[in-house]
Amino acid sequence: MDTYSTLMELRDLEEAASALYKKYSKMFQEDPDASALFASLSAEESDHRDMIGALGASYKKDPSSFGELDVDLLEVENALVEVAKAMKQDAKETVEEAVKFALRLELKMSEQYNIFAVAESNIKYKRLMQMTLESEEHFGKLLKFAWARGYEAGKSYPSPAHEKEAGLPRNDTK
Repeated sequence: MDTYSTLMELRDLEEAASALYKKYSKMFQEDPDASALFASLSAEESDHRDMIGALGASYKKDPSSFGELDVDLLEVENALVEVAKAMKQDAKETVEEAVKFALRLELKMSEQYNIFAVAESNIKYKRLMQMTLESEEHFGKLLKFAWARGYEAGKSYPSPAHEKEAGLPRNDTK
């Protein structure tokens, strides 16, 4: 796939994630902390969508100033399918289930942006590389929330790096 199409796929994933997090924010209004978490993530994903869209517009004006993107588009497409399925789920989903899904999604998104950080040194992609860190921050926010609530999903990600990022002590309980 060409660079522009790749950027648009990534933009679509950010847009889908934003919409899903907005849905979760509304679904969990009775839980102010959960609602606020998902509203914050939704707004940040919208910002990411806009940044990738701007990169696409910049690419259209001057494609020669961009390097090739090496992204696992199958993973991006799979994530889009998963988000579409989650959007169709009924309102009986729990906060814990939503956090578990969001953790998996953010991990996938972070992995895709890490590809940029490793594969590209082109200055045009600097913002995408910064989004790697932001995706990891999203993961940290979700993980901290899951641990604070005692959710099983939090126990699935015992990485010391993410624990440090989330500002929490090591979680060794089974």
